[in-house]
Amino acid sequence: MMDALILRTILELSDDMFILLAGDGTIRWVSPQLARMRRVDARSVVGRDLSAVLPDPHLQEAVDQAIAAGKSQQVSVKLNPDEVELAARIVPIAPSPDEDVQAVVIAMSQLELVKQLQTMRREFVANVSHELRSPLTSILGYAETLLYDPPEDEEQKTRFLVAVVREAQRMQRLVEDMLNLSRIESGQASPQFVGANLHNIVGRVLTQLKGQADQARVKLSNEVPPELRLECDPVQIEQVVYNLVSNGIQYTPAGGSVTVSGWAEADKVALRVTDTGIGIPPADLPRIFERFYRVDKARSRATGATGLGLAIVKHIVDAHRGKVSVESEPGHGSSFTVELPAVQRGRS
Repeated sequence: MMDALILRTILELSDDMFILLAGDGTIRWVSPQLARMRRVDARSVVGRDLSAVLPDPHLQEAVDQAIAAGKSQQVSVKLNPDEVELAARIVPIAPSPDEDVQAVVIAMSQLELVKQLQTMRREFVANVSHELRSPLTSILGYAETLLYDPPEDEEQKTRFLVAVVREAQRMQRLVEDMLNLSRIESGQASPQFVGANLHNIVGRVLTQLKGQADQARVKLSNEVPPELRLECDPVQIEQVVYNLVSNGIQYTPAGGSVTVSGWAEADKVALRVTDTGIGIPPADLPRIFERFYRVDKARSRATGATGLGLAIVKHIVDAHRGKVSVESEPGHGSSFTVELPAVQRGRS
C-alpha cells in the first residue's frame, strides 16, 4: 500500500502526464496534470474507455496494438489545434511474456519539449566532440612526432612533452567540468547549507589563483567585509567565486586587476567580481551563461578554458535560489554580480 502511494506521489510530481489502463483498455487512473489539461474529473473517468480523456483514434490504435502484441508503442497525439502536441509512449504490463497484458501505462510529454531536449542533447554531444578533438589532435601530433621522427634537440623534445601535458590537462579540466555540471543539473549535488563567512571564502579562492594571476600580471583584491556572512554551500560558492575570478584573469590584459566586493542588502547578500579586461560585446551578453559559449574563442582555448565555467556558476546560483547578472562594455571590463538569500528558508 505504501509503495503504491509513493509511486503515485512520484508520478504526480513529474512534469510528464500519465494514464493507467486495465488489460481491457478501460481507465484505472489519470494523473492530475493530464486531468487538468483535459478538464476532466480524474475519478469520474475511472472504468471508462480511453476516449473519455484522450479521443484520438491513432492513440487507441497504438494501445490496441500494444495489448495484442505485448510490446511498447510510440505515437504523437494532438487532440485539437489549440492544444500542444504530445509524445505518447505506451507500455503494456504482463506478469510474464507468455501471459496476457494486465495493465497499460501511457506516459506523455509535450512533443516540443521532447524535440528541444533532443536538440540540446545533439548540440551537447557535438560541442563535447569538438572540444575534445582539438587537444586530442595536438596530443596525437606531438606523440607521433616523438615516436616516429623525434627531434635531435633535447630542448625541442621537452617543448613537445610540455605541450602534450598541457593538452591532456585541458581535457581533464573539460571532463571534470562536464561531470560537475551534470551532477548539479541532475540534483546529485544539492547544496548543503551552513553558515559561512564570505570574506574567508573569497580569500581562499584568491590564494588558489595567485599563481595564475601573477603569471598574467593581474592584481587580485578582496574587498568583501570581514564580517559578511550568509547561509550557503561553502564548497559550491567557492566554485562560483573561483570560476568568476579565473574568468576575469583570463580576459584581463597584463597590468589590470580583478576585484571581489560584497555587501548585505535587506535579506540578501551580494557578491561582485569586477575586472578591467577586454569586456563583452552587447550581442554576446544574453548567451554568456550558456554551455560552451565563448566570446573570444581563440583566447579561451589559448588559456585552456573549457567554456563551462559560467554555466556552472549559473546552475549553482539557481540552486541557491539566487540570481547572477553581468554588466560589460567592450574595452571597459566586466562586472558579474551574484545575489543570494542571506538565510535559506526551508533549506535542505
